[in-house]
Amino acid sequence: MSDQGSVQLDVKENHVVMKNGIVEMTISKPDGFVTGISYHGVNNLLESHNDDYDRGYWDLVWSEYGTPGTTGKSERIKGTSFEVVVENEEMVEISFARKWDSSLQDKIAPIDVDKRFIMRKNVTGFYSYAIFEHLAEWPAFNLPQTRIVYKLRKDKFRYMAVADNRQRKMPLPEDRLGKRGRPLAYPEAVLLVHPVEEEFKGEVDDKYEYSCENKDLKVHGWISHDLDMGCWQIIPSNEFRSGGLSKQNLTSHVGPISLAMFISAHYAGEDMVMKVKAGESWKKVFGPVFTYLNCLPDQTSDPLSLWQDAKNQMLIEVQSWPYDFPASVDFAVSDKRGCISGRLLVGDKLLSDELLPANGAFVGLAPPGEVGSWQTESKGYQVWTEADADGYFAINNIREGQYNLNAYVTGWIGDYQYEQLINITAGCDIDISNIVYEPPRDGPTVWEIGIPDRSAAEFFVPDPNPKYINKLYIDHPDRFRQYGLWERYTELYPKEDLVFTIGVSDYKKDWFFAHVTRKTGDDTYQKTTWQIKFKLEKVQKNSTYKIRIALATANVAELQVRMNEDEGEESLLFTTGVIGHDNTIARHGIHGLYRLYNVDVTSEKLLEGDNTLFLTQAITTIGAFNGLMRSTIGMCLTETLDEMVQSGTLSPELAIQVLVQFDKSMTEALESQVKTKVSIKGHLHTYRFCDNVWTFILQDAMFKSDDRQENVSRVKIVACDSKLLTHFAMATSKSHNFQLVEGMELQITVTGLPNGSSVRAEFHIKNCTRTWILHWGCIYQGNNWFVPSEHSPKQGALQTPFVKSGNAYVVILELRDPRVRAIEFVLKDGHRNRWLKQQTGNFRVEIPWNDLHASHRIPKNLIERRAYKIWDRKGRPQNSAREQQIDYDNALRELQADLARGITIDDLQANSAVTVEKAVHSEPHRTMNSHPPSYRRKHDVQKWLMKYTEPVTKNASVQSSALADLLKRYVGQENVVSQRSFHVRNHEIAVLQKYIKGDCLLWVATNMTGPTFLHWGVAKSSAGEWLTPPPDVLPEKSKIVHGACQTHFTDMSSREHSYQFVEINFKRSGFVGIQFVIWSGGYWINNNGANFAVNLKSSDSTSGKLDVGGKYILKWLLDEISEREKEAERSLMHRFNIATELTERCKDEGEGGCIGIMVWMKFMATRHLTWNKNYNVKPREISEALERFTNLLEKVYLQQPSKREIVRLTMAFVGRGGQGDVGQRIRDEILVIQRNNHCKSGMMEEWHQKLHNNSSADDVIICEALLNYVRSDFRIDAYWQTLKANGLTKERLASYDRPILSEPRFTSDAKGGLIRDLTMYLKTLKAVHSGADLESAIDTFLSPYKDLLNLVKRLVHEENADTLIEKLVDARIELHPALRAPRTRAKDLLFLDIALESSFKTTIEKRIISLNFNNPPDWYRVSETYRAHDVQWALQTKAVLDRLQLVLADRCQHYFRLIQPSAQYLGHLLRVDKHGVEVFTEEVIRGGPGAVLSTLINRFDPCLRKIANLGCWQVISSGDADGVLVCVNELIAVQNKVYSKPTVIVANKVTGEEEIPDGVVAVLTPLVSKGKKFCGNYVISSKEFTDEKVGSKSCNIKFLQERVPSWIKIPPSVALPFGTFENTLSDDSNKEVARKISALKYSLNRGDMTKLRAIQEAILQMRAPMALRNELIHKLRSERMSCHGDESGWNRSWMAIKKVWASKWNERAYVSCKKNKLDHDAVCMAVLAQEVICGDYAFVIHTNNPVSGDPSEIYTEIVKGLGETLVGAYPGRAMSFITKKTNLKSPTVISYPSKRIGLYSKPSIIFRSDSNSEDLEGYAGAGLYDSVIMDEAEEVVVDYSREQLIVDKAFQVGLFSAIAEAGNVIETLYGCPQDIEGVVKGGNIYVVQARPQL
Repeated sequence: MSDQGSVQLDVKENHVVMKNGIVEMTISKPDGFVTGISYHGVNNLLESHNDDYDRGYWDLVWSEYGTPGTTGKSERIKGTSFEVVVENEEMVEISFARKWDSSLQDKIAPIDVDKRFIMRKNVTGFYSYAIFEHLAEWPAFNLPQTRIVYKLRKDKFRYMAVADNRQRKMPLPEDRLGKRGRPLAYPEAVLLVHPVEEEFKGEVDDKYEYSCENKDLKVHGWISHDLDMGCWQIIPSNEFRSGGLSKQNLTSHVGPISLAMFISAHYAGEDMVMKVKAGESWKKVFGPVFTYLNCLPDQTSDPLSLWQDAKNQMLIEVQSWPYDFPASVDFAVSDKRGCISGRLLVGDKLLSDELLPANGAFVGLAPPGEVGSWQTESKGYQVWTEADADGYFAINNIREGQYNLNAYVTGWIGDYQYEQLINITAGCDIDISNIVYEPPRDGPTVWEIGIPDRSAAEFFVPDPNPKYINKLYIDHPDRFRQYGLWERYTELYPKEDLVFTIGVSDYKKDWFFAHVTRKTGDDTYQKTTWQIKFKLEKVQKNSTYKIRIALATANVAELQVRMNEDEGEESLLFTTGVIGHDNTIARHGIHGLYRLYNVDVTSEKLLEGDNTLFLTQAITTIGAFNGLMRSTIGMCLTETLDEMVQSGTLSPELAIQVLVQFDKSMTEALESQVKTKVSIKGHLHTYRFCDNVWTFILQDAMFKSDDRQENVSRVKIVACDSKLLTHFAMATSKSHNFQLVEGMELQITVTGLPNGSSVRAEFHIKNCTRTWILHWGCIYQGNNWFVPSEHSPKQGALQTPFVKSGNAYVVILELRDPRVRAIEFVLKDGHRNRWLKQQTGNFRVEIPWNDLHASHRIPKNLIERRAYKIWDRKGRPQNSAREQQIDYDNALRELQADLARGITIDDLQANSAVTVEKAVHSEPHRTMNSHPPSYRRKHDVQKWLMKYTEPVTKNASVQSSALADLLKRYVGQENVVSQRSFHVRNHEIAVLQKYIKGDCLLWVATNMTGPTFLHWGVAKSSAGEWLTPPPDVLPEKSKIVHGACQTHFTDMSSREHSYQFVEINFKRSGFVGIQFVIWSGGYWINNNGANFAVNLKSSDSTSGKLDVGGKYILKWLLDEISEREKEAERSLMHRFNIATELTERCKDEGEGGCIGIMVWMKFMATRHLTWNKNYNVKPREISEALERFTNLLEKVYLQQPSKREIVRLTMAFVGRGGQGDVGQRIRDEILVIQRNNHCKSGMMEEWHQKLHNNSSADDVIICEALLNYVRSDFRIDAYWQTLKANGLTKERLASYDRPILSEPRFTSDAKGGLIRDLTMYLKTLKAVHSGADLESAIDTFLSPYKDLLNLVKRLVHEENADTLIEKLVDARIELHPALRAPRTRAKDLLFLDIALESSFKTTIEKRIISLNFNNPPDWYRVSETYRAHDVQWALQTKAVLDRLQLVLADRCQHYFRLIQPSAQYLGHLLRVDKHGVEVFTEEVIRGGPGAVLSTLINRFDPCLRKIANLGCWQVISSGDADGVLVCVNELIAVQNKVYSKPTVIVANKVTGEEEIPDGVVAVLTPLVSKGKKFCGNYVISSKEFTDEKVGSKSCNIKFLQERVPSWIKIPPSVALPFGTFENTLSDDSNKEVARKISALKYSLNRGDMTKLRAIQEAILQMRAPMALRNELIHKLRSERMSCHGDESGWNRSWMAIKKVWASKWNERAYVSCKKNKLDHDAVCMAVLAQEVICGDYAFVIHTNNPVSGDPSEIYTEIVKGLGETLVGAYPGRAMSFITKKTNLKSPTVISYPSKRIGLYSKPSIIFRSDSNSEDLEGYAGAGLYDSVIMDEAEEVVVDYSREQLIVDKAFQVGLFSAIAEAGNVIETLYGCPQDIEGVVKGGNIYVVQARPQL
């Protein structure tokens, strides 16, 4: 909509005119009738033949209170006063009001009405709204209807549109009158017999045929084909319309008339009439609604496009609601409204044990009332929405007030109403979480007719009588809108009524949509009785059945229900009485008001076999229109079997019959589904179910299989989850030679490997003719078998097949865990399915670790010290010799485990020697602060960092693999979708996946030599599966063995390389993964005790990654998390199980997978997600699920170092979990607490129930709150304060499935016992839920640093924070080596480190308030050089702090780039509140120690500035001039004038050739740049540089080359002169680019700044003329510069040149030109090409100190590496110094470096911008354009700790003096201050450019 001018109001005597240059409307004054609407050159769109009051108006229908029916007095609302409410250029709002008083009683409705009209600037239409008000003292009245009516020109508007499929050309109004039309059954329906236009003859016209539901009625109106314009009514909100979304209203109809209905009784009857009682006050705002006008653009010829435009405008209006422009205070703007959201679920236990999402439910707020009362509510406001597929809903922009929340769901009968009132206040955002609708349901449904959708649309709707049709509805979905369909019932059923047989009839064909009367004569009708016939196989005696009848509408109808008898009062089961005045049948509707009836049928009324239900519509008073429509009718059994037995209405015998039938059905299912089975029959004696274990005891049992039968007198059957089964074994002898059956011999050799931490066990079976399987497990302590693992072994067994090797069969096992005491095993004959073991039990082989590793024996003194610590930990008991030996053995095993983790003997010795803590042991009350700092332990941080720092790669998520590169060279680089590499000992295994023509191909390659086999299986549904591959995917040389495939590797040896591979074509089988092990060299190779596993990516997996700011999110993972959140919120067990599955699937997908899991876990931990809903789960099950998840995280941490940071973050948000009784103790110990302390009721019982069914991390907080409550002598505020501090509110406690509603109440004498028991219980809870709890983590972790950790634990409870901080740091440093190279128990180590970090952060935050920041910190290096008030010390220290700040800033940015995209995407999917998503990464950062460190640095910085005399701010440059201001047009006109006073000249034009007049101290002028011409050569040497060919940079290079002394070096240079770009662009090869740039510049000059980027991209597409390439190469060689003449080198050079040219169009440069009045087109860009000096340092000299302004000082900055870090946007300070020109040998350092990054490049060329505008006075052009290095420089983190420039004072002074002298020489040459850039290389000074200092 173009700007047509301001809104104008013209007030005349009898009318007013509003216009905005687009629309003009005339309104009578003060009546407020719209008499004219002018638009697009048409004088009036309204029917001008009508009277003024009959064109556009508000009207209403009213009656006295108590008057029945829906009619009354019709009143056109006529204003009595006029007022201008708002009048300005943007908007006009005017009011036409009428007041009521007692003198008007019985004449007009007793209400005040204020009609408002609004016209806005540039809006093609106008708005209307009204405020109705009734005061309490005024008479009561009824209001059946109010609306707005517009009557358009009948000669112009003929085409009406209500919906996409409901629009047509309409008859004329005169077609309904006189002889042209014949009225039918009611006046609104007219048969067109002689219409003006023949095409309408025989049609029925009826305004009700175009009615529409409110939910779909947002825009409707008319199109004029003559005028090519439309007029539309747009209703932006339903809030002010009565009856909710399903209410039907009139729209547009013949006239042409356009309506906006607000209140009406149509399709509802008298129930919808608004009735205001005496003494009741009422006010309501109706609208605003928008009257929208549109016309066809000149180029469009289809008038129907106006409808699409109207719909688009409707969307705009809806999105703009609530409007912000209505002036009435009664209209609520957005900040006076609130929001509500939640999720609706359906609980129908007969359909599902789980809650079902209310897919597509309609959810709304309506004024308080009975359930379903919203259907007839019209006084207040209603706001509705539709829930999504998962039942989530959000209702926004709700007016303030109290409401009921209502809902109804398609598919279920009945209405839902939330039990509490919703109080909406301004700005509120209410989340009611999950609410559950339990539809009426008493038992299983016996039969049902129809769909529960509140309408009769699914039933049979007949074709219309051909005499009475509306052509629009022929073959239309809304076929029910045809006239006269009620009469078709009599035609279809002339004598007998409808009979419907369950199981035979189809309600779509056999159930008439309306139960109406039968016409028997001209005006006589009779009642009708429909029959439903159904069969019951069995009638439950003494039972009640229920018939539910849902009516879609009723009109003066009575429904009578009988069962098996069709007449008589005595047989009547139920009657509705006379109901309804909806009149839906006559008005072509398919529903009106919804009604639900329940009919009880006792079993005595029912028959076994055939039954008939009779339904009679008994009223015929109004003939054809007496009737009703049904939505559904159904029958169900009311009570479950148990309830019926308990109530006595069902005998146990009958209940058993039901169970027998169930058993019969189950047996049939088993027979058809199960192929092999054993049947057990017997007498059930007893049964029991406990802890997921069923126990049955049968007597006289018979076991029968297909071929045999066994009888036993008594049998006990135990059934449990297979995961609970464990393998038990008995100890046996230690012999390594065993004689087996059939002459076979088993020999076992156990060997210690050279690494000192592994054992190999070789099993050889001799004299064997077939394959056997080794079924084995490891023994740690006791007799249980365990699967070996480097971290957390699990109970269970492994099966390893023997492989033939020579004359024997061999299995080789490698064990790396020194805690393994023995291997136990049995042998399985795979062919005969038999087992071999010794007579006394399993085979057993002891593992003597010490004897096997004599050469790696741990020093005895170290073992003794560890044994001493073990004894000390146990409390120094009196030990026997045997007990001492046990401690010694345990010490040895602990040390062996430490060695296995990678800790060296030296580290163990060093840690064992630390005895600082002994003083604390002997004197518990002393603190470590008594030690002076010099006695505190110091760490060599540099050595520590060098020793443990891991190499940094650019893409750590992709492992570099030479083997993978070889494989890709063989199979091709293209279409590779994933790559994995594994390293096991000296072996490498590479896996590549590709898609070729839709088929999935996988290559597995290895560098192993000799015969090698791949033993593999596939996964179909989850990554953990091992399935036998199908035959069609088996490669060559494959065979199926024992549920797996074995495939020979193919050799690919050559001179250069040697490897083997297997190629597998999975085709399109859809497998999700593959697992494998490899057999080579006589033994099996696996992935550190586990199978190798590779996830297969789907062919569209690349679409699963979305690039967000350079980082991808793993879209498929986040989408699946969102989809499965519904399942995850059932319980924490579900959540962690899903997390484990998804982590397994995404762990190889780069960082994005782990980040997605971490984000999900943090949303969970911060309570943005539901923890438990409608599901009971044992603490043990949660604990085990959590352990599985954290074990997998541990595995990822061990195997994928690049993901350790994210894994660590994830583990900070979850608990530890645990197997066995770890979780069970939560359940058991609460019972002990209750029993011991006599608290078995109230809050403790509520908590007990919660713990039993859904324990969570909240329980830790609750336990801590209870402890604080008890310790405070039972002060209840201590309890609530603890809960509140940790985010637990009363509402959250009450929201649990097992809510906690009571407060704790204990007796005072229980205090001691409660503190003891709750303290112990808190440890139990933390062991599962709080992995990062410090005390729990220390207790769990087994380490040689136990004494230090115990000291930390003790210090936590003391007041001295300094010592605690020190020991926390010590502990983390001691643990760091193990974290860098973990072997076992990495999970415990991680949780401990997280806990130490958290404690450190908390302690620092507490301590930071009291720290004295005027004293220096106790830093190792800095503190050693500290001297009070030493400026140099302060400068060095500040540089260290600055670097730390930069590191922290980089980490923050790194986290934000890494994490925030996933948080935003997933947060949106999971509906996390906006604030929680926005601060997600910030919270992650604040949760770490970096935030505390940053605070410390900021607090310390001012102290350092004060010592170093830096002040509070750093001044970069300064300058000023004072004088009398003189304005001239041209400077040349006054250049010879002499000014006696200091003068500042403002000149409009300066050419640059003028002299500055005497006395002038400053000239202010617009910037001017003269265009330059092409000199004819593409490249020139430095000798050819002139100011007509190149810019000042190049000219200065030539000047310096000719004049500087020889000790100052100038690098060789060439240049691409002015005009080269323009000449190249005009080359034939660049015509298309030139055309594109020209078009883009045209748009740019018109203000479209987005085209700047497009121009730059177009320049990069330019091609170089061959002459340019040849000249550049020639000139570079002639200047002896590094010339890259090859194709690759040329391409890099050419791209660098184009980037320099393109920088002319960067936004900053362009805006700066415009701002300074510089003609951008006149800017010409030369390019200076210089050899890059790969120096040691780079510097910038300012020969006039810009900081102080002192001309006698030279100011210099210097950095390591290239100068781009100095002149570019690289964070941090350079080292800077000043030198007096009178004393160049004495430089003074004024700041030390804090730049973290140095740039280094190989020999290359830099292409510098050199424009004709870069050195204009006052225009900083030199900083606007780019310089580009041909070869990308490498970023290196700078180490200043050993930097000669800092630590070698003599070197520093010598270098700084030489640099300053060079600056002084160049300033002398130019005769003015200079900015100089240079390089230091090998002690030589190079100057790369100089220019006048600004």
